[in-house]
Amino acid sequence: MGGSFIFLSGPSGVGKGPLMKAVKREITKQKLNINLKGITLYSCRAMRAGEKEGDPYHFMTREQIESFKNQDNFIVFPVRKDLQAIDLNDIKKITSEPDAVGFLETFHTAVNELSGSSYLKGVDIRTVFMSPLSSDDIYSMKFPKEVEKAFYDLIREKVINRFYRKNGALSLVSLRDAETRASTAFKEMCSACGYHYIIVNHDGEDSPNWGVNRAFGDAGRAVKSMLQILQGVEKPDYVVQWRHELFR
Repeated sequence: MGGSFIFLSGPSGVGKGPLMKAVKREITKQKLNINLKGITLYSCRAMRAGEKEGDPYHFMTREQIESFKNQDNFIVFPVRKDLQAIDLNDIKKITSEPDAVGFLETFHTAVNELSGSSYLKGVDIRTVFMSPLSSDDIYSMKFPKEVEKAFYDLIREKVINRFYRKNGALSLVSLRDAETRASTAFKEMCSACGYHYIIVNHDGEDSPNWGVNRAFGDAGRAVKSMLQILQGVEKPDYVVQWRHELFR
């Protein structure tokens, strides 16, 4: 029996990083039989200080990544101003291994491209979206424009707080980056309606609820949900699904 592959998406600052850090902590602490494996994406963005080829990306030019569109085993997708690609053979390789669980945190446009590809037919793919708001939160807003602005303001604040926490100051470049990330939040949230599982997490990445030894609150529930998804539980606790009408 082959393994499965999990894609995780969600707006910036929602807590995807702390979630997976806590999940890996629990796998080790509980000695769970979860053989988690990742893949390396291709990206056209410039290499940053401390990075190298293959970590965190295979770095290529935009033209090189564009050329992958002619190959059935690649999906190519925009990530805000950049272009990224996934070699679907990397996913097939992992899922051919008994009991392996593939994992990738990626932008929502990658999941959109996956849905239109037949290359992974028969492969167990599951998509997870982490949301900073619940459907009740969204329903409480009266108009689509109000919802869109709320997402923009929320994610902008989360990303700015992250810059302050890491750097102690906010540069103009960092502010523009926060605004760019916030500008895609509404589209990201709308895409959640097509995912297998939605994990609602009001805590965010800077919440103390992630803890040192154990997560609590929404963070704790998110960890339990993700562990069950990785274990192949058919109906994980606390996850939801959204109808497309939610944003109309």
